[in-house]
Amino acid sequence: MASTAWAEPREIPKEKSSPLSDWLSADGITGDWGGLRSKLADRGIVFLGTEQVEGWGNTTGGLERGTIYTGLLKLGLNLDLEKAVGWCGASMGTTWFWLSGRDASSDLAGNFLTISGIAGFNTVRMFEVWFQQNLLNDKISLRLGQLTADTEFIISRYGATFINATFGWPAFMYMNLPGGGPQFPMGALGVRLAVNPLYWFKYQTAIFQGNVYAENVNLHGFAWRLNSQNGLFFLNEAQFLWNQSEKQMGLPGQFKAGAWVDTAKFANPNDDNLVRGNYGFRPKVLPLPAKIARVRSARPTATEPHPLSKNPTGVSDGSVA
Repeated sequence: MASTAWAEPREIPKEKSSPLSDWLSADGITGDWGGLRSKLADRGIVFLGTEQVEGWGNTTGGLERGTIYTGLLKLGLNLDLEKAVGWCGASMGTTWFWLSGRDASSDLAGNFLTISGIAGFNTVRMFEVWFQQNLLNDKISLRLGQLTADTEFIISRYGATFINATFGWPAFMYMNLPGGGPQFPMGALGVRLAVNPLYWFKYQTAIFQGNVYAENVNLHGFAWRLNSQNGLFFLNEAQFLWNQSEKQMGLPGQFKAGAWVDTAKFANPNDDNLVRGNYGFRPKVLPLPAKIARVRSARPTATEPHPLSKNPTGVSDGSVA
C-alpha cells in the first residue's frame, strides 16, 4: 500500500513594523490619535492641516538680490451633516491660514505676475466658512458663507500643478478687481449655485461682496460690509467636458466660458461705474510619448471627483495632519 504525504507550506514571517514605517504609511502625519480620528471621520468630522514652505532666491536683476522663504500653515474642518445628524446632502466647512515669510515678487523680482502661489500679508486669516446643500443626487448644489471664487471659477484643474501663481487666478481679474477679488488669501461673503444636469455640462453662478479690501486692511478676513460703495461681484461660468470617464477613449478635455460684472466704486470709474469682462479657456491633457504612456497605463488612476462634490477642485495641496 502506498500513500502520498504533503508537506505543509512554510509560513512566511511577517515583516516587523517600526514606528517610522507606521508613520510613513499612515494617512496623516499625526496618526489616528489612538483611533479617535477614525471615529470622528465615521461621524462626518474631518480635521485637515498642511504646512507649505518655499525658498526663493534672486541672483541678478529685479529689486534686490538675496534669498527668502514663504510659508503657509493651513488648518481646516469639514463636517458632513448627513453622517453627523442625518441631514441628507448637507455639509459645512471652514479654512484658516497663517501666512508668514516674504513675497519673492514684491521683495525681490518686482514683477506683476506673482511668483509664489502662497505669498500674502503676514497674519492669521479666516479664509472660508460655508454651508452647502446638494439636491437631486448632487445635480444641484447651493453654497453660502464666506467663499472664494478661485476654488471653482476661472481655474484650470491642471494649473494647480505648477508653483507659479500665473497658472491660478488670472492677472486680468486680480489686477482689475478691488482688493484682487475673492481669491487666495482673501475670501468674501457670497452665494454660489451650481447645476450639473448632464455628465458633460455644468453651469455655475455666484454673487460676492464686490470689494474684499486690501490684505493689510482686512487683516483677519472679517470685513463683511454689503453696501452700495462696495457693490457686488457677479460671476457666471459654463463648462463643457469630454472623456472624463476611464471607460471613454481619448484624452480628457474641458472648455470653460464665462462673464463677470463688478458694481463696486472704483478709483477711476467709467460712465456707469461698472467693470465687466468675459473669458474662455480650454485646459487639455497632452498626449505622452509611447514609453511613458505604457508605464502610466500600468498604474491605477484616481477617479475624478464629482463636479458638485464637497471637494469641487479635487486637488490635494499637501499632507493631511
